[in-house]
Amino acid sequence: MLRPRSKDADAVARLALRDAGLPWNGLLRHASSTNNMVFLSGNNIVRINRNGKNRLQREALLCQSLPNLPWTPSIVADGTVDDSEYLIVEQKPGSPLARWWPDMRESQRDDAIEQLAACMRAIHFTEIPEGLKPLDSPPQMLGNPSNPILPILQGLQRLRNNRHVGSSVVDELETKVLTLAPSIDDYTDTRAVHGDLTFENVLWDGSTITAVLDFEWARGAPRDLDLDVICRFIQWPHLHVDPVVAAHTKPSDYEGVLRCMARSYPELFSHRNLRQRLALYGIAFELRATLQNQPNRPVDDLGPLHPYTRLLDAATTGGPGARMAKTMFS
Repeated sequence: MLRPRSKDADAVARLALRDAGLPWNGLLRHASSTNNMVFLSGNNIVRINRNGKNRLQREALLCQSLPNLPWTPSIVADGTVDDSEYLIVEQKPGSPLARWWPDMRESQRDDAIEQLAACMRAIHFTEIPEGLKPLDSPPQMLGNPSNPILPILQGLQRLRNNRHVGSSVVDELETKVLTLAPSIDDYTDTRAVHGDLTFENVLWDGSTITAVLDFEWARGAPRDLDLDVICRFIQWPHLHVDPVVAAHTKPSDYEGVLRCMARSYPELFSHRNLRQRLALYGIAFELRATLQNQPNRPVDDLGPLHPYTRLLDAATTGGPGARMAKTMFS
């Protein structure tokens, strides 16, 4: 869901520009975003987070560790004003790849995926900078390498309190998680993943990826965790794009993405337990979403896109990632 514009956020954006010593010409243009207030000012993008928790300052630190390539974020300034975080980056040319995709030829799509694979490889080889704080609530409920499934098991205990979730269902989910857990025995957090790599966060100018955006969920994790996000985007692309283009966004347009990516970045798909890992990542993602939007009626009345419905699907079929991996490698 896109965040509405706020006059209060406008004022904070102006304060951020002043705090950073940047000129302001009296005009702020609003840009769509899911997690933050975003404004365009001249050649700069100003992102405002009113929720604190140092997420944008954390993002700035991580982005400065990325290789200096044309598509990596160029950090101008970051800081705190009026109890809000701000991050200012240089604006890059292009528009979201998701908006180009429906009208692109197959050869153009393959070229874009080859470029995206190169971007991902560069991100995945980036070492996590010393002092980077862990995310307080990552999209997938996974912990540190010593016990990565602990947050999942704790989250399932919280789910037991919901009267629309049967105790036997939670028991089955726990058993599934414990069965899948050995697949991530080699879980590491020393190198980066993007964490929210949808085609809405990739800028394209017609021939080149000009920017990879929004590293707010970036963190140390196994590289194939980014596949979980990409597969979910491929399954339900209309849920991840601007409402203006959602009606023209079809899953069938993305059918060849993973095969092309596997050709360009085979290491991303090389883990011997990839399907099991993607199934566990899927449960970890949908569990967090379920706890944030708990079922208020029986599951049969929730609809196929409710997080709890998707959680049960992930436990049964593995979810989008495991299903797509099975199709690719069967």
